[in-house]
Amino acid sequence: MTIICAVIHHRNDMIPGEMSSSEVLQISVVADKYACQVALKHATHHWLDHRNVLGLEKLMELMTAAYLLDQAHALSAITYTIMMEHAGSYLSFAQDQIDFGVPWESFCKQ
Repeated sequence: MTIICAVIHHRNDMIPGEMSSSEVLQISVVADKYACQVALKHATHHWLDHRNVLGLEKLMELMTAAYLLDQAHALSAITYTIMMEHAGSYLSFAQDQIDFGVPWESFCKQ
């Protein structure tokens, strides 16, 4: 919440230069809860840069964050990277829960 307030109040000195994918995901959950995605749009563009991210789990966290932040371009780019760079099966991730406790089934219509 502190980082969101810092972005909204233009306190760039309080915003960390680099954040992990799990930190970006935590911020996106709060931003979604309080519907402040638009206020964070320019900051999240930088946070969702996935070019140097290694590992499927981290990419999946960024993909979820992009979805929650309504960043369609980032969501598309991250999803494409996941599809192209992951050689194994995705079945092991089918029942995993995202760090904030939301099961994958909640993102899909049943």
